[in-house]
Amino acid sequence: MNIHQEIATDAAECIPYAFRMCFIHWFVESLATQTLVLFIIRTAGNPLRSRPTRPLTITTLLIVCVGIILPFTPLADALGFAPLPGLYFLFLAAMSITYLLLVEVVKRWLMRRLVN
Repeated sequence: MNIHQEIATDAAECIPYAFRMCFIHWFVESLATQTLVLFIIRTAGNPLRSRPTRPLTITTLLIVCVGIILPFTPLADALGFAPLPGLYFLFLAAMSITYLLLVEVVKRWLMRRLVN
């Protein structure tokens, strides 16, 4: 079913679709940021200089991929999901990078504060 078939003309019928899309966006964004943040908080130093273990990298990226792919699978209907628009993934990348950078800034600030 495409988006034009989903969007209803009656405002009352649009609410479930809008809520569903909001839930899906929240689910995917939350899953991505909360699993990727492990790369930042696992080390006191620069996460780009300290390589994570292979199992951590594989499982974390696998979880993010499953979350991204899930709305496009047959399980989507059972979970109340719908396919995400392509532009959403640009938003997801921007939000994830912004969130991870902010976590790194706060982590460094806290580490400096704890050392002093």
